[in-house]
Amino acid sequence: MLKPRSAKDFPVSSFSVDLGSGYVMCGVCERRCLLKEGEKGYCGNRVNVDGEIRVIGYGILSAIESRPIEIKPLFHFWPNSTALTFSNWGCNFHCPWCQNYHLSFQTPDIKWGKTYSPEKIVKMALRNGDEGLCASFNEPTTQLEYLIDVFKLAKKKGLYNTIVSNGYMTFSALEALYEVGLDGLNFDIKGCYETYNKFIGALDPMIVFRNAKRALDLGIHVEIVY
Repeated sequence: MLKPRSAKDFPVSSFSVDLGSGYVMCGVCERRCLLKEGEKGYCGNRVNVDGEIRVIGYGILSAIESRPIEIKPLFHFWPNSTALTFSNWGCNFHCPWCQNYHLSFQTPDIKWGKTYSPEKIVKMALRNGDEGLCASFNEPTTQLEYLIDVFKLAKKKGLYNTIVSNGYMTFSALEALYEVGLDGLNFDIKGCYETYNKFIGALDPMIVFRNAKRALDLGIHVEIVY
């Protein structure tokens, strides 16, 4: 008989800083959420449990399907190939115009949500005849630890790894993905400073360009849409 999961059943994030007095800072995106005991981060995928950040969205996916790489869109990376595309729940942006709001404005069902192991995702891609993987639909870095595990396995099987992202991750997150085999990415620019401040919450769009440059310096294929 299945038993409901709790936050303690999920892995501990290594992308965090213990600030003492029960507070922990998340180091995945540049929001750098400061979490007290029991508090969730902005994206809804991380919670402070006993002074550690638990990745409560790990492996709980909202969509999986094979798609042409051009739909990502990645127009200059492995043309005419298909990528097994998958997403989780939640996002570190809440854009009012989001076409995938039914995924990105929701949080994972940690008690009963269906989980997919990294091994299962890679096997699905190989069975479908996909040339690679793509984390998309919502912000991929909200499931950073899961991506690291999936991409590492995918590389061993000869698959390429890509993401479609808002680009607001920390250098540590970007470099961790590179180290396990991130091959290509698409950054979606939401607008100018006014757009980010008015609709997304006083965030700095130059961080996205900073990360694009860093990705290029690392040798990752980069495309940008606006």
